[in-house]
Amino acid sequence: MKKTSIAVIGSGVSGLAAAWLLARAGVEVTLIEAADQAGGHANTVFPTIGEAVVPVDAGFIVYNEATYPNLTALFNHLDVPTTPTNMSFAVSSASGLEYAGHGLNGLLAQRSNIFRPSFWSMVKDIRDFYEKAPGLEISLETTLFELLENYSDSFAKNHLLPMAAAIWSTDINEVGHMQARSFIDFFMNHGLLQLRDRPPWYTVDGGSISYVRKILTTPGITINLNARITGVERDPNQVRIHWNGIIDKFDHIVLATHADQALGLLDTPSANEQKILGNFKYSPSKAYLHTDERLMPGKRRAWA
Repeated sequence: MKKTSIAVIGSGVSGLAAAWLLARAGVEVTLIEAADQAGGHANTVFPTIGEAVVPVDAGFIVYNEATYPNLTALFNHLDVPTTPTNMSFAVSSASGLEYAGHGLNGLLAQRSNIFRPSFWSMVKDIRDFYEKAPGLEISLETTLFELLENYSDSFAKNHLLPMAAAIWSTDINEVGHMQARSFIDFFMNHGLLQLRDRPPWYTVDGGSISYVRKILTTPGITINLNARITGVERDPNQVRIHWNGIIDKFDHIVLATHADQALGLLDTPSANEQKILGNFKYSPSKAYLHTDERLMPGKRRAWA
């Protein structure tokens, strides 16, 4: 009996998980990836620091078991080793203010902050916001900028906006346009509104590439990199993928890409697909991996 054939487009964590589960169920899986390596956001790089080559995750970095139970279960099943890590936050602003969130010594990394009223206004608002945010009744239209009108400028500019910009890899002048409700929900789900008893965070030993490699060794998965897909056609009996100058036929397809990419691949998207997939907005960002201590806060106590 011929095996069911399924193409999975995109090899980020969604595509990898789908391919792994399907292959374990006896499906013939073709994993198709546009980049020259699998993993998507799981991007481990290997810089040389001194005489050692060190694996550094430049995309997916940390997880906690409470927020990511399925990822935790996947790691346990694959026997992926993980290590507890430090999930901390620090700010070095253009105004010269520096502090870190790990204890009183980090908060007062600059001893002169003791004498700044604006600094203590920020500290007061941190406590007030983190305690009250879960119960705030705000509309879906309320932006983060609008929510922050109820708090001090120091809290907005030196704490919440820098933190949001760091988490979403977005310009600090743009991140305030995001939906305040989504921001609060994200913080609640990740335990970030808890000033005490926050969930422990973990990182993958050897980098996230470790779990990517383990999934790709699963029997039944064929990986294709540097794939250029020009179209996906569907009819009741099969799916045809136009890629790298050829046409391949599959019984089913899993689109494990960003929503806008998925919409662009479909030759004849339905009205509902256009409405749903076309409603997601993306913006490019650039991140730098460096070892230049001159770019770190001047006070080492203020390092995250």
